[in-house]
Amino acid sequence: MIKLLETRQDAEKLEAASPLEETLVDILDLSLQVEQVRWRLNGPGSSRIHRRLDDFRSQYRFWDQELSGRLESPSGERLATLAAATPLELPRAGQLRDKDVIVFFDGRFTKVADRVRSRRALIGAEDGVAGDLLDLIAAGLERQGWMLRADIENRNRSSAPGSESAARRDPSAA
Repeated sequence: MIKLLETRQDAEKLEAASPLEETLVDILDLSLQVEQVRWRLNGPGSSRIHRRLDDFRSQYRFWDQELSGRLESPSGERLATLAAATPLELPRAGQLRDKDVIVFFDGRFTKVADRVRSRRALIGAEDGVAGDLLDLIAAGLERQGWMLRADIENRNRSSAPGSESAARRDPSAA
């Protein structure tokens, strides 16, 4: 079992550790899925989405370190926990269109953000630092979903008939 690093009594440490451990599993799972999917991405927005997913992975590494800093665990135990507890379904095999990736990860971000918020309630005011960390992660995941949706909306607007970029691609449209 992963234990929380603090001076509180053992039972209190273990109670607070569970929501953090579960969040760590979600963040590591998202990080691995983002890593897999970004190399199988294709479509008109693929390079932009690839860079965006790279940025998200950097954020996951930061959150992983912050969560790990609140937990005490041998690395092998942490990996076993991830393998046994991952709640997220895997992306389908093969190449993925940029729009499909956005839908896939938007659903993941929403699901994980909701799970993190529910864990926040379990921690309550007992551990303000851990609670603040969970709030930060949930808000960050929601922001990432918004960023991906904005990318696809911008692409749709710029490729719409009559748009400036559509006219550049098809001079006869002007």
